[in-house]
Amino acid sequence: MTFYPGQPVRCINDNWRGLSPPQDAPKILHCYTVVRVVPPCLEFPEEYLVLYEVAPDPKGNLYCWHSTHFSPIGDRKTSIEGLKALLTPESLREVKAPEVVR
Repeated sequence: MTFYPGQPVRCINDNWRGLSPPQDAPKILHCYTVVRVVPPCLEFPEEYLVLYEVAPDPKGNLYCWHSTHFSPIGDRKTSIEGLKALLTPESLREVKAPEVVR
């Protein structure tokens, strides 16, 4: 899934196992804003997110959160119009049996 700065996201998994997360670590079903997307690299092959609502540590280092723990909010626009466009008049007609030639 691709994220971008300024995008609103919702936390869908707040199990930060193996970490000692800060007090304001993302909580499940809470909404956050992406500040920066850290792309995959050799050392960390997954995408990570920096969130506006989570303050840096006392040394000023930003916390990065695994992107699979988040889902975009409001980016999907569901419309049936695309499906209706696929239905042509021919596809709605009844299938006629072929004529028998004698």
